[in-house]
Amino acid sequence: METELGMQSIAMKPDAQAERARRIAEIPIGRMGAPEDVAMMAVYLASDEASWLTGVSFPLDGGLTAY
Repeated sequence: METELGMQSIAMKPDAQAERARRIAEIPIGRMGAPEDVAMMAVYLASDEASWLTGVSFPLDGGLTAY
């Protein structure tokens, strides 16, 4: 995730740019997740459109677990 904590973990690497590129290359959607991505899922789950959902797990990972 492209959060302060996530960016700190990348910044600790000897070559932060290469580490960021490596991580992005592993994500099928081609970008790191943003806090807004999580917020939009929360908004959906709190909406009437999700009123029939029960006991389901949504991987919010840009397709990483689809492999």
